[in-house]
Amino acid sequence: MRAHTEQDDSATRYPRVYEIGGRRTINGIALCFVCIGIVLPLLRILLQPGELVKASNVLPPAFGLLTIAIFIGWAANRRVILYVDAIELKSWLFSRRLSVAQIAGYWIEHPRSKRGTYRYVIALRNPGRRPMKLPYYLRYNKDFYAWLRGIARIDRATTREVRRRDPAHELPVFF
Repeated sequence: MRAHTEQDDSATRYPRVYEIGGRRTINGIALCFVCIGIVLPLLRILLQPGELVKASNVLPPAFGLLTIAIFIGWAANRRVILYVDAIELKSWLFSRRLSVAQIAGYWIEHPRSKRGTYRYVIALRNPGRRPMKLPYYLRYNKDFYAWLRGIARIDRATTREVRRRDPAHELPVFF
């Protein structure tokens, strides 16, 4: 029988997928908005058969409900996939993968509009590319935090100043 080692355990933990909790429920809510956005204009047309129904009375509410449904679905289906040597952010519209070699460090950002929340921002070694901002509403666990400890935590303000003066300079480590 083979002995269990820490290396075996770490290899089986990856890839790790981090998604929003209750995603099916949220997708159901988005589907309700889609149905309402389709059914309401049809009911208006069917319930007023003798009258001419203007598109300007029917389309804006339907378009608004469909837009809300798309936004809810997009936000609910964002996920972070963690690999041993990379991190990937996936959504309906995009996918972005960064290897550990491309990552300079990370900082924690506190969005002004959301009290009590924070998100991780991953800075890249290439100063021309924008950082990866991880969604704050995903359920991260100890494996995610252990992976993140392998990356340097940097100070955002110092990073901007150093890059402004010398884009080729190594990023300062916060702690």
